Amino acid sequence: MTETMTPKESLRLGEIRDALLRLHSALIADERVGYEKLHGRVDSPHRMLDLLLKDPSFQWLRRFSATIVALDEGLSKAEGDAALLLANARALTSSAPEMKEHAAHYVEALQRSPEAALAHAALVKLVA
Repeated sequence: MTETMTPKESLRLGEIRDALLRLHSALIADERVGYEKLHGRVDSPHRMLDLLLKDPSFQWLRRFSATIVALDEGLSKAEGDAALLLANARALTSSAPEMKEHAAHYVEALQRSPEAALAHAALVKLVA
């Protein structure tokens, strides 16, 4: 049986989704800069999307994409396990052993990108 979210849960998860989307965008922009230094300019949004979906350089960002999609799906129906959705969003900022590879890329990006660092701080505040 699918759980129905309370209005308060929906509001909080919506704020988390928006903060996560800002962070995701900043991380993509940062990763793109590094990619373009090595491989040349990415000349179209279609090419960028293809890289996000298929290129190993962007693989670590797919957890963010999947979490955003899960939040969107839950919020569109106001159904789902709000606690699980929150835990998944919180895990993205974690340094837990199972997040080791993701965390390494994440920390490096936060050190390079002021925009990502600010978006991270906003997300952490919401998922605390």
